[in-house]
Amino acid sequence: MKLTTFVATAAFVAVSSAAFADTTPTNFTGSNVSMGPVHAGQYGSISNLYQTLFSVPPNVVGGGSIFGFLPSNLTITFPYSFTGLIAGNLQGNSQYDYTNGGNHYNGFGSADSQLGSTSKGFKNSVASAPLIFASAGLNVANPGTSHGTVVFSNRSTSFESFESIFTGLLTLRPRAIGSATYAVSTIPLPAALPMFATLLAGMFGFARSRKRKALAA
Repeated sequence: MKLTTFVATAAFVAVSSAAFADTTPTNFTGSNVSMGPVHAGQYGSISNLYQTLFSVPPNVVGGGSIFGFLPSNLTITFPYSFTGLIAGNLQGNSQYDYTNGGNHYNGFGSADSQLGSTSKGFKNSVASAPLIFASAGLNVANPGTSHGTVVFSNRSTSFESFESIFTGLLTLRPRAIGSATYAVSTIPLPAALPMFATLLAGMFGFARSRKRKALAA
């Protein structure tokens, strides 16, 4: 790859999230939301994300789920909000399974707001570095507004399936309905890569300068 091409590619990747962000949100509603494949720059909200499973007056027990497919080298973040939450749990589950260059890759990433996160990966049935990651956290404020976050990151070269699940105990009066927003972004470059690209650009400029001087002589 030519030096100019490498530098331009690094710069393009660094700004792609901001440059190609959607101009309008993609919103969903319901207690079981299927987002389908998402893309970099996509964002929006998910409303009425709660379905009652049964009542224990004066409270109700229920939950909701969000699922979809996350392309390679992207992260999707779900900030949740609940009013009147007494107790609850957030989970995130994701997996990948594909073949690339004659090698078979598979693995999973899972997270639980109470139990923590775990990821495992396999290459040709041998344990290897996981390529997807999940995290989940929930801060219950009773009374008040409770907030939680679920994040999925896909570092594989294929699509990752993901599902974010909420279960919880809510007050019956006033009836509290869960909601969430989401945003899809590119996985940030390693901190050293932009500096490396700048260094290469400087070296390229120095080489051009020397070439011009040699031709002038």
